Amino acid sequence: MVNKCAAYSCKSGYKSNAAIDAENKVSFHSYPVNDPELCAKWNKANPRRDFIPSRHSKMCSLHFRPSDF
Repeated sequence: MVNKCAAYSCKSGYKSNAAIDAENKVSFHSYPVNDPELCAKWNKANPRRDFIPSRHSKMCSLHFRPSDF
C-alpha cells in the first residue's frame, strides 16, 4: 500500500521524494479517527483547510517531535 502524508504541502510518500524519505527514515502514522479529542489536535496542527481525515489518512514522522514517539 502506498502512503502519502496528509499534511499541507508535504511531499512524503510521493515517488519523486522517495530518496529523501529513505534518507530521513520517514514513517507514516494513521490519523486517530477513533479518538475525537486527539484527532482534533492533529487537525489543528495540520493547516489543510476543510480537511476531514478518513481511516486511511496518514501523517509522516517529519511532523512529529522526537518526544511524540
